[in-house]
Amino acid sequence: MMRCILALSLVLLVGLSHGLLGAPATPLCPMSLKPVDMTGDSVASISFHANKIYFCCNGCLKSFVQNVMEYVKDTPDPLDPALLGTQVECAVTGTRMTVSPSSLRLQLDNGQDLFFHTPNCLKNFKQNPSAYITAQSKKEADIL
Repeated sequence: MMRCILALSLVLLVGLSHGLLGAPATPLCPMSLKPVDMTGDSVASISFHANKIYFCCNGCLKSFVQNVMEYVKDTPDPLDPALLGTQVECAVTGTRMTVSPSSLRLQLDNGQDLFFHTPNCLKNFKQNPSAYITAQSKKEADIL
């Protein structure tokens, strides 16, 4: 019995040390759909309030900003049940809200969801998404 417990503990420790259990997903660039290298000092990103979007390079960031709606899925995937009940911010107003099955959202090609507090917020975003982008650094502001 003790050997079983020790073996199970070892498997669990090895899994954790290799990032196999509970590891956060590596963000995908919404342009190239390549994994974003999060180890660099200059990770390209933009935000719609708390909705941060990462890019593999500044070129992808710039192209995305020029035509955001081109990278939104026509039909989003079903809502991840793990998101139900979580707190998110509206991509337009920053209003905190709880995710429910009826939450208004758009989904980027990389699977990332953007949530909206009201139908009007969603409409305004679709009309001019770039108006709601906030740069995270001076470097990103210069690109935008």
